[in-house]
Amino acid sequence: MKLDWIAKHDVLNADVDKIFELALPYVMETGLIDEKYLADEKNLNFLKGVVQLTRGYCSRLSQIKEHIDYFLNDDFEIHPDAMAFLKKETSALVIEEFKKLILEQTGEIGEEQFAKIAETIAQRTGVKGKNLFMPLRAALTGRPHGPEIYFLIPVIGKERTVKRLERAISING
Repeated sequence: MKLDWIAKHDVLNADVDKIFELALPYVMETGLIDEKYLADEKNLNFLKGVVQLTRGYCSRLSQIKEHIDYFLNDDFEIHPDAMAFLKKETSALVIEEFKKLILEQTGEIGEEQFAKIAETIAQRTGVKGKNLFMPLRAALTGRPHGPEIYFLIPVIGKERTVKRLERAISING
């Protein structure tokens, strides 16, 4: 337990480029990317951002592959706990409102913009807290835990965010 904490601390505090270099073989093991993918500078920068965002969930770099699939694959598996949130009565309404508000955004959606969007959804739907945030996380990642949504959206982009929201709505509907 103590060794995991120390290892996680090292993963979090190491240079991002070094962590990326060490994590890359594990990322390749997923089969979601190949050498051709890595040859594109845009893809390489995207992947570095993913590793930066997910490394905090790993005490060993080999665990990175458990946390990157939903960044690289829009048709990710939905964890049963996340599916339970998607199936809640209010979830479709929350996801629909989020989709509308995301489509209205012209700039990047960071923490401040996300907080405003969440507040608007709460006002329009009466849904707050876990029943507001968990369906969104489930829709975007298929998981009950992970990076904050406002970190995730800029990484996957608006188009993919909307696509994932639509997928979740179809699951619920």
